[in-house]
Amino acid sequence: TDYIGADSFTFKANDGTVDSNVATVSISVQAQALEPDLVAYGVSVTDTTVDPGQSITVNWTAKNQGNGAAGASQQGVMWSTDSTISPSPTDTLREKEYLGPMGVNVTSPEAHTITIPAGATPGTTYYIGVFADYDLDVDEGSNEGNNGSSAVAVTVNQPTGPDLVAYG
Repeated sequence: TDYIGADSFTFKANDGTVDSNVATVSISVQAQALEPDLVAYGVSVTDTTVDPGQSITVNWTAKNQGNGAAGASQQGVMWSTDSTISPSPTDTLREKEYLGPMGVNVTSPEAHTITIPAGATPGTTYYIGVFADYDLDVDEGSNEGNNGSSAVAVTVNQPTGPDLVAYG
């Protein structure tokens, strides 16, 4: 079992001739901090070649990989110009997804449909990912720095013009 509390022991040393004074060592064993650690992983999308205004589904798994239970939170489905998913100037929140309370090592399959921004530049690669605990509702202590998932690259299609045929 895990021991928590104060303890001590005494000892003396002997060099083969004489004993030392008795010494006491006191220790205090404290409980490990119980901290949740919310992450999003396994992100995938239903289409990686997209059109502005198109709807696609983003799938991922949410997990509390910490050693403490997590309360309810919001996950952010992000659209980014770079592959680092975070609530930063290069990332745009597309949707929030509610995540209920999670026990230790609990996983939850998640899915949310987003709309590709109408202003997405054709021929450009963007990134989609999920930021766990988007609103920082859950105090994750020292685990707060790993909330952004790996990103999935999506490329915006070049527009196609009308198929004109000249008759003569």
